[in-house]
Amino acid sequence: MQLAPPLQSWRPPGGRNIIVAGLSAKGAVGHGMRPLSWETEVIAKLRQLTKRPIVYRPKPSWKDARPIHGTIFSPGDRPIESELADAHALVTLSSNAAIDALAYGVPVHAVEGLASVMSTPLDEIEQPARPEGRKQFFCDVSYCHWTRDEVATGAVFARFRDEGLLA
Repeated sequence: MQLAPPLQSWRPPGGRNIIVAGLSAKGAVGHGMRPLSWETEVIAKLRQLTKRPIVYRPKPSWKDARPIHGTIFSPGDRPIESELADAHALVTLSSNAAIDALAYGVPVHAVEGLASVMSTPLDEIEQPARPEGRKQFFCDVSYCHWTRDEVATGAVFARFRDEGLLA
């Protein structure tokens, strides 16, 4: 199991890249779209809004993913942390990468999903919001990962103890 990254302070404005965290082909079809249609459309919009380099990061499980012309391709075997290190913002339809970005202090534009409540409008991507309440957001998300029985029986606390998170 991969532990979530520790919550970091918001990064100061000025990161170099904007990351587009894309869908897999299967995910696109599940949303009623052709593969790469959402990514191509949002990249075209971003080009009208920013001069920053755009990093295209397809869903890592999509083994047949290919670069999109005019973007920097981030292969699925490259850790997301590597891309977030110099990111100005992350843009996605709906991706867990947005949760990682928020934990690392990188602003996001998420159309759907959990991170959408912490999202900045796309047309404000050059001055992205850094909303208050990230810590509470992560507490709320974490709470949803356990069943009532797991909390009641102490399984949550046993797991934390086993991982050295509790004494």
